[in-house]
Amino acid sequence: MILVAGASGRTGREVVRELNCLDESIRALTTDSTKEDSLKNLGVSEVLIGNLFNKSYSEKAVEGCEAVICCVGTRLNFRKLLFGDLVDGEGVINLIKSSEKVSVNKFVLQSSQGINESSDLIPFYMKIGFNLTGIKKAKERSEEYLRNSGLDYTIVRPGRLVNDPPTGEVLLGEGGKTVMGEITRGDVAKVLVNSLFSEKAKNKTFEIVNKSRVQKKYGKVRELKNFEY
Repeated sequence: MILVAGASGRTGREVVRELNCLDESIRALTTDSTKEDSLKNLGVSEVLIGNLFNKSYSEKAVEGCEAVICCVGTRLNFRKLLFGDLVDGEGVINLIKSSEKVSVNKFVLQSSQGINESSDLIPFYMKIGFNLTGIKKAKERSEEYLRNSGLDYTIVRPGRLVNDPPTGEVLLGEGGKTVMGEITRGDVAKVLVNSLFSEKAKNKTFEIVNKSRVQKKYGKVRELKNFEY
């Protein structure tokens, strides 16, 4: 059983489609009860409705699961300044803690370019939004917690997400200041799913963009390679 957290989101649904092609059992986690039927139509075995801020819910979500793909996130929204922590932080950390308790074999986290050492890659207006809304701090917390958790993990930082069909051509950089640009959600989903099964992705943090949408901000792009799946 593979848990997809944030399964009703646009990237999460692409992940479900990829897993369904591999004939994997899928448990979908969503806060939107209206999406249950559509997720089951995509091939999901179980749908759980709830909120990751609730620790008992996150524990129930991972029960019996061998792997987790986490696609949850907060849209850029300045009203979030009025509230507490974001699901990108506390919610994801609750899910990681629950995964530790049941010894999940692999945890794949979709993060974002602009986090930690990749912060120089994003436009100035996004930096302001990430900082003012708390998204940057929340994602940095969850990334760091996952690295120190003892779980086998992969952290994937996609560029700006677009809804076009997947291209099958993904450029992968490792080290933060490597590559920037855009990438389709379908290609992100392929990388997230393949990271479950790749030894090369074990305990790594990657930045990914589409080959046709890459923008080289630095004179020399380090460790840039084609991602094969």
